[in-house]
Amino acid sequence: PGIIAVGVYSRFLERVKRKHLRGLTGLEDMIIPEPLFGTFVENALPELLNFGSVEGQGILERFVTLPYVDNVEAWCDINYLNGELEAAVGFQYGDIEVPGAPSQLTVDHLEAFVSDEGVMARDLVEEQAIINDLFQGFGYDVEQGIYSAKTDKRIVEFMTEVVPRNQHRVQFHCPENLLEQFSYDESTFELNLRDTANVDMYELELKVHGQLNGVTLDLLWECISAKKAYIELERKKPGKKRGAGGDSSRLQKILVLDLDVLAPVVQILDELGVKKLDDHSELRPLWNLANITPATFEGLPIKFSMTKRLVEIQQQMLGEKPLKASAVPKAIQATLRSYQRDGVHWLERLRKMHLSGILADDMGLGKTLQAITAITQLKKENKSSVSLVVCPTSLTYNWKEELHKFNGNLKVLLVDGTPAQRKKLLSTIGQHDVVVTSYSLLQKDIDIYKNHAFGYAILDEAQHIKNRGTRNARSVKQIQAAHRLILTGTPIENSMEELWSLFDYLMPGLLSSFDRFVEKYLRNPSLENGKNLEALRHKVAPFILRRMKADVLDDLPPISEIVYHCHLSDAQEELYRSYASSAREELSRLVKKEGFDKVQIHVLATLTRLKQICCHPAIFAKDDADKGDSAKYEMLMELLQGLIEGKHKTVIFSQYTRMLQILRRDLEQQGIRFSYLDGSS
Repeated sequence: PGIIAVGVYSRFLERVKRKHLRGLTGLEDMIIPEPLFGTFVENALPELLNFGSVEGQGILERFVTLPYVDNVEAWCDINYLNGELEAAVGFQYGDIEVPGAPSQLTVDHLEAFVSDEGVMARDLVEEQAIINDLFQGFGYDVEQGIYSAKTDKRIVEFMTEVVPRNQHRVQFHCPENLLEQFSYDESTFELNLRDTANVDMYELELKVHGQLNGVTLDLLWECISAKKAYIELERKKPGKKRGAGGDSSRLQKILVLDLDVLAPVVQILDELGVKKLDDHSELRPLWNLANITPATFEGLPIKFSMTKRLVEIQQQMLGEKPLKASAVPKAIQATLRSYQRDGVHWLERLRKMHLSGILADDMGLGKTLQAITAITQLKKENKSSVSLVVCPTSLTYNWKEELHKFNGNLKVLLVDGTPAQRKKLLSTIGQHDVVVTSYSLLQKDIDIYKNHAFGYAILDEAQHIKNRGTRNARSVKQIQAAHRLILTGTPIENSMEELWSLFDYLMPGLLSSFDRFVEKYLRNPSLENGKNLEALRHKVAPFILRRMKADVLDDLPPISEIVYHCHLSDAQEELYRSYASSAREELSRLVKKEGFDKVQIHVLATLTRLKQICCHPAIFAKDDADKGDSAKYEMLMELLQGLIEGKHKTVIFSQYTRMLQILRRDLEQQGIRFSYLDGSS
């Protein structure tokens, strides 16, 4: 409902109030043109009667008001000439057809409300909603009532997005010369997967039937990401100048895509490592079959086949079909618990299938022992293999001790020291069974490491590579190794992006490129994202083994003791040697002067001071809380961080109150909650 005043039609608000009518008291006349009588009688008059009387209602009885038609049907006539698209829109009310009205209706356009049969009420709100959706960004010719678009981008968007979106409520009439520029994708695919002589590879054969043949997956990913439902197939070569009356098109050939159908096809082929949609065969690594089953292709335009032997290999890869496990080597000087034997068998299966993985057992469950057993098995299988262990600086000596403890037959090379010393050590890699180094030193020596082919490349405490952009991450990914293994108690600490970086080291390409991983698993709408995350869990599950203490309680002893070894930092070692030298001279002087029996107390005091330097130089230098650094303290903080991430409760003892005070200061600075107790409490 609305009114005509001063030649302009204005709609009433949803509910007309008295205050809205007071502004009309100054008008001498209110003229309602005949074409609007239907609308006035049907809608406006009942509202006015709610607020007062209307004289002369009988005058209106001689006008015929057509029944109100609730369902609005629209039509759109499209013309395409000399690269310009023109469109006229109209509406159907029952048997009556009227042209579309502009958004601000004036007296000049009121004939649109009249037919030969009478006066009609129209749903201008619905009409305008349709017009707005159809012609956003179009020009409008008021005199002719024509909407127009001149740019290729606007025309293509109209034909590929606007038209399909409105086909349920608008009948479109398109000329042949425009339709010829657009075709609708009906491509189908054949995908055949076959086993090969190499257990770690399979053959992928792809055949593409339709206009998508030759299109890259990168281009289709861009369309899916931008929700762009078309691609340009070819560009027209420059031709003769068009005349004013010509009907030639300047548009490129456009292929309209059904993104709902195409998106899962592209996603699957991307996971399989396909780069381009064309007829070809290629060898692909076995691991990218993790999520592929015949059910994956149901409802998709893909004819899929997979050889029986490859199905069996895939089942072995996923652990659905067991492989015969080897016995724990006799060289291992430990009795493995049942869950540790299971872990060693899991590592063996990955190794035999030429796969890599993450051993993510809870802290204290023996990840190091399982890894050393796997190294020993590989050494037995290939006597010339050399394995590499990369870990935090504070754990390098601990790894050396653990290797000697559990298999004293292994020749271990610990790479440490100055650049010259490390270069000399690295020249002997081939003479050893295991090389141990830190993340920081690997960065510096990567030009040497990357030229060696290792049997195992094992990363301990893999949070050091979870940020894909760090030098640590870039360095370890240059290492060549037949088998890769990550040891961590917390595979994901902060975000899913960390998981991508870990697998980019283990099996590059398993989770696609980083940008595609983010687009697929992190930026999608919540419903689709939940579905994709479930697919991601299913995809990586065969390559992650994680047991919590609660899972293996029956296998655990009442208490376990793990001794960690670390080497003094350079500053600690310098302070230790300096003090030891001066103390030795002082003790020698005292022994000569007073005899050994009388200086024993001085010997004990000297040993205590040396112990303090080993714990933390700041305990030794009581007046300087920041004196030097401590390798032992750094190891403690790294272990503590892992315990906190694993949600373990921890008790820390020290015979030195000063050490506890340093720890309390750092925990407070990091915002870690704790309770503190010493002799003064």
